Amino acid sequence: MPIKREIAYHVSIQEILDNKYVVNSESETNYFLVDDKKISRVNIIAVITNIQEKVLTIDDGYCEIILRDFNDKISPDLKIGDIVLIVGRPREYNDEKYIVPEIIKKLENTTWMELRQKDLNAIKKIVKPIKEIIKIDETENNLNGIKDIININDKGEGVPMKIILEKIENESGEEEIKKLLKMGEIYEIKPGIFKIL
Repeated sequence: MPIKREIAYHVSIQEILDNKYVVNSESETNYFLVDDKKISRVNIIAVITNIQEKVLTIDDGYCEIILRDFNDKISPDLKIGDIVLIVGRPREYNDEKYIVPEIIKKLENTTWMELRQKDLNAIKKIVKPIKEIIKIDETENNLNGIKDIININDKGEGVPMKIILEKIENESGEEEIKKLLKMGEIYEIKPGIFKIL
């Protein structure tokens, strides 16, 4: 007898975050209860806003959620700013809601996300334009990138500004270094030499 797959519902991330996670017996699938629907699989189109090992953060225009990859579904070719289609299972553990992806497919055409946003907008929630999602996260990602550069290149005596600026791909590197200094994320051990706090 063929195994029947649950429907992968089109939902916003906010609907996952706002609704109750129901844990069933071992013989039944856990689900989120959304408007009387038992949602155990979701189909989401979103923008990647952060990448770490085995973890992606995505934003669908409502809010963000993380993907926890237990089965090597995250391709090394994916990068921040990519639009992806996600089919996966929403989960909750220690009050953290996340998605375990079954499929992660990069979409080259931004129209798909625009269409999905219009579709979800029928539930009368405000969405952020795709360009705004990417722009909001650019600064934070640049700051994290600078910290990563310092971590990787610090052999114990700090990292010169020249090396940091050579390795980042934007023109506002010095301003972002100053931001990190003000935020207390890094410190200057000698003029022009930086370390992570």
